[in-house]
Parts: sequence; C-alpha cells; structure tokens
Amino acid sequence: MASLPIGLAPPFLPAFSRSSIHSSQRTPTNRLQPHQPQEMAYIPTWLAMALAAVVGIMCAFAQSPPSGPCLGGAFPDAGNCCPTMINMINFYRDARGCYPTRVANNQVLYADVGGCFPNAQGTYRPAGATCPPGQQCSPTCLPTVVATPQPTRPACPANAQRDPAGCCPRAFGMSLFYRDVRGCYPIATNVGVLYADASGCYPNEAGVYNPAGMACPAGRQCVPACD
Repeated sequence: MASLPIGLAPPFLPAFSRSSIHSSQRTPTNRLQPHQPQEMAYIPTWLAMALAAVVGIMCAFAQSPPSGPCLGGAFPDAGNCCPTMINMINFYRDARGCYPTRVANNQVLYADVGGCFPNAQGTYRPAGATCPPGQQCSPTCLPTVVATPQPTRPACPANAQRDPAGCCPRAFGMSLFYRDVRGCYPIATNVGVLYADASGCYPNEAGVYNPAGMACPAGRQCVPACD
C-alpha cells in the first residue's frame, strides 16, 4: 500500500479524527492576562474608631448584670416596692399591692379580683363565696436594700456577682441561686431546688408546700442568711 504524505490522515478515518490530529499539532494561543489589582474600599479612621466605640458600648451593656436597688439587682415598681423572687423569677405587686403566692405544682398565682388567694391546690373560691381564712391578700411593700461594701470577703462561687446586700448566691449542683426577698436561700428537694412560700415556709422533701392557712411545721421556716 502506498504511503501517505506526512501529516495526512488515511481517508477511511472519520472526519473528527482527522481534525483532531491537526488540532493536536496546533500551538495554544491563549496568553495569561496580567492580574489587575482590585481597589480596596477606604474607610476613614474616625469612622472606624466611632464604630469600634459603639460596638464596645453595646457589648458592655449586654454583659452588665442588673444593678437595681432590690435583691438580685431588680428595680422597684412605681411605688418604690421591690418584686418578690419565686423560682428565680421576679413578681411585682398587683393593683392591690399584693404579691402572688406559690401553690401546688410550683405554680405562682395572684389573688382574684376580690383579693382572695387560691387554695394550696391552686383552686380559686367560687364566685360570691366568702374568702377562706388565711387566703385574703394583704398589701405589702418589700423595701429596697443598700449594698454594704465588703472588699475583704472572698469571691462568690463561679465569680458571680453579689446581690445589693453584699451576699453571694448559693450553689446547688451546677446552678447558682440568690436569696429571696426575706433573705432566705432555697433548699434542695426530691423535685429540685425550691424557695420558701409567701409565708416563709419551705416545702417538705417531696417538694410539697404547706397548705394555705396552716402553721409551718418545725424546722421548715426559712431563716435569713448571707453567704
């Protein structure tokens, strides 16, 4: 068979094969384009400093704990009366000046429109019924406190902040608990850490509170303390 000139493909090869042979012999013509530096946005120094100052102030406010004159750092109401802390939550007085009370299942309930608290199970009196003894709310005002500087006292657990009276929170497991409005710390029960009720009586080991109107059993009346 006669030889073909160099650079020519046999005629029986497909057209794309012949074109691919020729294209394989071509020299690439693409050239690298020089990198064009991008212009950086210019921020004036004074603007950057102002933004940094604003961010710093916002962070400081976000990290600063409450610093009110009430226990736990809360602020008083319009009558300058502090809230009561129940289950680590602050509760303010109602329109009659009465604080809520704690009932079964650790519920916190206010008195009804007639100023009558529910019973120990959380049930309110029927409409028109007389308020049972010991369930009538009495206006109360918890005063503000003044912090007493104690520079020589040791740090609180986990470096926590002292309350306005200069007392540390008490640790129960991995949680910290501050004193209530009476200056009493909570106790550990089988159902968790619980505070004394509105009369200052602790629940029993099962977490059950004393029924309303009954005398607090011996050894369960809270005693103010300051760690």
